[in-house]
Amino acid sequence: MRWNIWDEFERLQEELDNTFYNYFPRRNQNLLEGPKDVVNSGYKRPLADMYETEKEYIVEVELPGVDKKDIKIDIKDDLVNISVEKNDESEITDKKKGIYRMERRYTGFQRVLHLPKNTNKENVDAEYKNGILKLKIPKKEIKDKDVKRITVK
Repeated sequence: MRWNIWDEFERLQEELDNTFYNYFPRRNQNLLEGPKDVVNSGYKRPLADMYETEKEYIVEVELPGVDKKDIKIDIKDDLVNISVEKNDESEITDKKKGIYRMERRYTGFQRVLHLPKNTNKENVDAEYKNGILKLKIPKKEIKDKDVKRITVK
C-alpha cells in the first residue's frame, strides 16, 4: 500500500476529534465543523477566521458572490450560525430560431462557529464588504459566582 498524505491528515483529524471528545463530552462532533445536521446539509463551508482584541471577538467569513440581503446570521447559546441561500434563474428564448433554454443555479453556504462564554450577543455588529462578512462581537465581564462556605461538623 502506498503512503498518502491525505490518509495521514484523516488519521490526525480522527485523533484530534477523539482527544477533544474526551475533554468536551457534551459535543459529539468535530469542534471545527459545527453540529452534524449542518455538516451534512450539503451546503458549502466558507472559510472563516476568528480572532480577538481587548474589547471584542472578530469573525471574518468569506462569502464570495452573494448579496447582503441573502445573508442570515443567528446566534443562540454559544453558537453563531451564518447561512446564505441564493437562487438564480436565467431564461433565453428566441422563437424564430427555435431556441428555448432555462438554467437554474443554487448556491448555499453555511458555517457554525462556537463562541466563548464571555460574549455579549445583544450588541453584535455585522458588515459585508467585498465578499467578506465581518462580525464584531463585544466581550462581557463574567462575574464569579457567589461562593458559599460550608462548615464541617
